[in-house]
Formats: sequence, C-alpha cells, structure tokens
Amino acid sequence: MTASDLAVVRPAPGSALGLGSLAREAKSLFLSFVTTQPQTIGDFPRGDGRTVLVIPGFFAGDWATTAHLRAFLLRLGYRVETAGIVFNIGPTPQLIARLEARLLALSEDGAIDLVGQSFGGVLARDLAARHPGRVRKVVTLCSPVRIPITTPLAPLVPSRLRQAASTNSFMRCADTGLWTNR
Repeated sequence: MTASDLAVVRPAPGSALGLGSLAREAKSLFLSFVTTQPQTIGDFPRGDGRTVLVIPGFFAGDWATTAHLRAFLLRLGYRVETAGIVFNIGPTPQLIARLEARLLALSEDGAIDLVGQSFGGVLARDLAARHPGRVRKVVTLCSPVRIPITTPLAPLVPSRLRQAASTNSFMRCADTGLWTNR
C-alpha cells in the first residue's frame, strides 16, 4: 500500500458537507423516529402479479441483501425474480451481459419493473437506458447517481482495482449518470 492509496478527499471549507451535514442528518434521523407513523403493508402499492427483477448492490448477491426485500415484494403481490448474481464485483462485461439476458428473458411478455439496491440501482438505470421498451419502472434504493463516487472506504480499495475501474469503459459516466461506451 502506498501513500496514494490512503488519499482522503476532504470537503471544501464552507461546503454543505462536514459537521454541519452530520448534525442535519442526525436531526433528520431523530425526527423520523419521533414524527413518522409506522406504515403497514396496506400503505404500499399492490403488485398484481407484475414482474420485478431485484438487483443486489456492490459486494452483495441475491443470497444476501435482497432476501427481505424480495419477501416484502412477494407479500405485496409482485412476481419477484432474482438477478442471478452470486457476488456483485461491479460492472464487468460478464455481469452486464448476464443482467441483459435476464431482463430480455423476463420481459418477453411485456415490460417489467427493476428494483436495484445501492450499486444495483445504478445497474438497473443502465438496463433501462439500454432497453427502454423492456422496463416499465426503475426503483433505486440508496443508489449513487454517478460513478465513480467518493467514499470513506476508498483507502480500502487497492490502487490496482481503482485504476481498473477508472479505465473501464462502463465506468465512464455521462451527464445522466448512466454508463457510456467509448
């Protein structure tokens, strides 16, 4: 690990980030517990058998972070399908091809809904942009708007992976926040 691996991007002085941001988020979290009424399953739209493809986030798979979400969507009446991802290591050509094949197979009878968690939401937006006639709706949960993102975890990512990500054609984002090819 070199010194460049440990570089940290700090918020600019006077920016909306930093301790003021932390205080606003803490206040918002506190108020959400105090003022928000609990929701019941009846508060959410029914699926009526519509197909939903659930895409897990970075370093996750169908087995992990989306199990509760899939169960919730099933209770609402959606036909829930998994993405077939064991371990999401990012937008490799193989992963993109697998997701496209899954979308095309599931949407033969009509457009489907995509639900992406975290980085899975970025992948869902990309699929919708590539196949707009096959996607009825995209729902993203805690997803970044564009890639690459700045994260406190950056020092934990080896420099060779960051270098590969910066040169990958899928990682070059358009102003829309979606992938572009060179």
